[in-house]
Amino acid sequence: MCETSNSIQGSDSVGLNDKPVLPDDQWATFGAQVEEIGKYCADQGIKMVYHFHMGTIVQTPAEIDKLMTSTGPNTYMLFDTGHCYFGGGNPAAVLEKYIDRVAHFHAKNVRPDVMNDVFSNNRTFMDGVRAGVFTVPGDMDGGVDFGPCLKLLAQAKYSGWIVIEAEQDPVARNPFEYQSLGLKTLKTLSKDVGLIA
Repeated sequence: MCETSNSIQGSDSVGLNDKPVLPDDQWATFGAQVEEIGKYCADQGIKMVYHFHMGTIVQTPAEIDKLMTSTGPNTYMLFDTGHCYFGGGNPAAVLEKYIDRVAHFHAKNVRPDVMNDVFSNNRTFMDGVRAGVFTVPGDMDGGVDFGPCLKLLAQAKYSGWIVIEAEQDPVARNPFEYQSLGLKTLKTLSKDVGLIA
């Protein structure tokens, strides 16, 4: 799940610097409501994961901290390396802090030059996506170091999904070539750290 009622992620007019911010005095209520949904899902035998995301109230490392401290044991995290990095976080550091609550993993890379342009010029999230801010693991233009993240997953005996993501223009960047690069990179690094045999 991802709270998107006030999100600007699909906007073509609101820059990321103007994203919604949840007031400090509302986090406890918000967290309790998210946890209530998580408890309902758990009662149905479903593990609910929360996807922090650019353009929402849970984008920065501080906001991730607020979410995780205001929710309980039925709220798990969909950890997204790309959104963590784009939101100003060190993916390995944030992942290590919450590894016990990670139940889904998106392996997404970020091109720092495009990211910096988005913030410097207060561009929209969609401007960034169209400009190619995201790419796959293994792309030399990317800034995310996947080795430490996969090592943390291995140490935690993570056995859930690892999804390769990169919203890129298929005309500018061949999807098969990039997906193949991402898969090869993740397999190699996962073997190196003992996540897979």
